[in-house]
Order: sequence, then structure tokens, then C-alpha cells
Amino acid sequence: MTSVPTAEAVPPVHDDHGAVWRATQKDLWVARRDGRHLGTVECGHRFLATDADGDPIGVYRTLDAAMAAVTEQCSRTARARRRRERSWGPIPVVVTVAVAAAVMLGAYWMLLF
Repeated sequence: MTSVPTAEAVPPVHDDHGAVWRATQKDLWVARRDGRHLGTVECGHRFLATDADGDPIGVYRTLDAAMAAVTEQCSRTARARRRRERSWGPIPVVVTVAVAAAVMLGAYWMLLF
């Protein structure tokens, strides 16, 4: 029978992005930067990387690739890029509602006269 080291016995692993990785249990690594949770990597058949909210980032063949994906998605440029991509989402809804309101007001106005 093999024993698994406890979370306290596993030394933290540092990478060049300023994130601190810690193996909290067997086949599970957690990333933190400046006291903030960045994401996790879990080893099953492959390495599953998740973000701070637990949403999947991707599945990778190596631990290093999964860790890099977690730290990359948390960088400021990646967050800004996602924010820009998401910012266009509500525009079609707003335009559709505005056009529908204009049509309804036009039809109502025509019924009055």
C-alpha cells in the first residue's frame, strides 16, 4: 500500500507568472496569486484545467500545459480580451427590443387615427 503525502507536506510549486501551485490532494493542484484563487488542475485520464469559478478551460495531455492554461487565462490581457468579446452579446437583444417597441408604437399610433 502506498501513502499519499498530506497537503502540508507537499511543497508549493512556483511558476514564472507569479502563481503559486500547491498539490492539495492526490491528482489535484490549486493555483493562487496574491491570495486569490486562480483555478485548478485535476488529473484523470488527461489533465482538466478549470478557472476560478470552476468552469472548464480545457483538457491537456501534460500537467505543464494545463497549468499554463490556468495562469494564462487569468492574465490581464486574457481577461480584457474576454470582456471585449462578451460586451457585444447584449446588443442584438437591445436592438430587437427597440425595433419591436417602435413597431408596436407605430401600430398603436395608426389605430388612433
